[in-house]
Amino acid sequence: MSINASTLSLEDMIKFYLYGNAEIPQDYADRLRPDVTAANYPGVALDINAVDFMTVGPGRYANLSQVPLVRLIFSGSAGLLDFRNAFLPAGQTTITVGALLNAGLNMSDIETTLSQYEMDTSSSDYIYRGYVWSTEQFRLNNDAVIDFTDQNNPTITNVTLRPFNDDFDYISGNSIIQLSNVLSYASEEGRLAEK
Repeated sequence: MSINASTLSLEDMIKFYLYGNAEIPQDYADRLRPDVTAANYPGVALDINAVDFMTVGPGRYANLSQVPLVRLIFSGSAGLLDFRNAFLPAGQTTITVGALLNAGLNMSDIETTLSQYEMDTSSSDYIYRGYVWSTEQFRLNNDAVIDFTDQNNPTITNVTLRPFNDDFDYISGNSIIQLSNVLSYASEEGRLAEK
């Protein structure tokens, strides 16, 4: 079953993180979260609907112009000719993103990363996006086709930008996010102890 990111609340995500489901266990002993560093801890996986995520959810801020390869292709720079000569054999005018990767293009050239806590700080879902989704990664599809038939006006067809490698794990190198994680955990546990 796929869950819409737009319908999940901050509280829902914290419950999934703390208890493994959206319901608070009645027995306090069942509220104890296993050691996430333990090799046998499976974690909790939620299948998030990608269409909802990308259209009305946090992914709505991602766009193709943020991907280095797309910026290069439409830059009109001298680097574009060097790129074409490096990856396309003489006489070939089209290539897929997957073929570029097989030919040695760096994966980072087809990816972009968004930090939700830096985007649209006045939106109604800012706190939710910044805390739950924090930072996401997006990647071009491998079957996107780049066409250099018109060297002055290259095109990309069959292209999508897809979310990948997303998680909500309270792990971050950012000290502000680390503090927020500690405060959230303490707050949720305190609030639940009152019930």
